Amino acid sequence: MRDLDPGAATRLRGTAARAPTAALLAGSALWGLNWWPLQRFAQAGVGIAALTAVCYAALAAAALPLLWRQRRGCRAQPRRALAIMACGGWANAAFIGALAGGDVTRVMLLFYLAPVWSVLAGRLLLHEPVVPRRIVAVTLALLGAALALGHGVARPAGAADALALSAGVAFALNNVALRSADALPQGSKNALVFAGALAAGVAACVVLAQPLPPPALIAPVLAYAFVWLGLANLAVQYGVSHMHAGRAGVLLASELVIAIGSAALLGASTVDARQAVGGVLILLATVLEARAGAEG
Repeated sequence: MRDLDPGAATRLRGTAARAPTAALLAGSALWGLNWWPLQRFAQAGVGIAALTAVCYAALAAAALPLLWRQRRGCRAQPRRALAIMACGGWANAAFIGALAGGDVTRVMLLFYLAPVWSVLAGRLLLHEPVVPRRIVAVTLALLGAALALGHGVARPAGAADALALSAGVAFALNNVALRSADALPQGSKNALVFAGALAAGVAACVVLAQPLPPPALIAPVLAYAFVWLGLANLAVQYGVSHMHAGRAGVLLASELVIAIGSAALLGASTVDARQAVGGVLILLATVLEARAGAEG
């Protein structure tokens, strides 16, 4: 077979390099726009706990064969596997619940305080060094939160705020578990997160006595699970596994901008000057933490 000419080889390499970036941006866009279908389902009378249970039951069932084939990794690191299932599952389930029932701007800003929890968890659990860039990231995140959310004295924190904050904490703890679970393949890690979100959704259904979605809505719910949540997870997984961690973290932060911007444009949320400035500070903190984490 004839070799490619240098120009064609360069173009192929450029295309291969752009693919992870495109995938990561697409995944971030799907996550950033995720509030829209969630709020439509809620308006249609679908309980969000039930929605979470059905969606992640479908995704977990699809991922079960892969988890079975890779079961040796779970046996090698059972505690880390359980931590991923618990923390990753709660992060997904709580984030979905917060987006469905809360103000998108507040939910996203509270969730993206994750750099604060990432630094603390990394230091306490993995003994990672707290480099100056991480100190700046934590400071910016806290200042941004104080600025954007501090005027909420007249607006007490609700269930959605608590879910968003807990989702950010769980997300940070899950990142620590993912980094330490070096014997677990990426596919198994995703399957464990799906299983954990399923368990959280089922538990919430029981506590809240939520029925399953009506039969007429089962097909749209399953379509949302595979086409929206499934593609979002696969796109992000592909992007982060083929890209430098610092660059991936920066691109993932576009989710914050997409979510708040789309909600403001479509009238689902309002953004005042304080929230805008606070959001910028939190976004900068996220970028700094991503790059600091990549550098060790």
